[in-house]
Amino acid sequence: MIIYHKYLRIHLGGEYRFMNNMLALRAGYKVNYDEEGMSAGIGFRKNIVGTNIKLDYSYSDLGVFNTVNRISIGASF
Repeated sequence: MIIYHKYLRIHLGGEYRFMNNMLALRAGYKVNYDEEGMSAGIGFRKNIVGTNIKLDYSYSDLGVFNTVNRISIGASF
């Protein structure tokens, strides 16, 4: 038996960290959305002289709206 509902939306995703947790690869998929679907990204974090530096990039496919690229930079003291 397959259960289907037109408003049922599922978000799938994962993250893999390596190089002593300095780099992260991310991927995700949204099920049953009109335009959204696949997304992917990469993250970098490093402690430099007591300051935590973060740099993240993500790519999202939005169908007829083309693609969205996001970049974030962060620091914590």
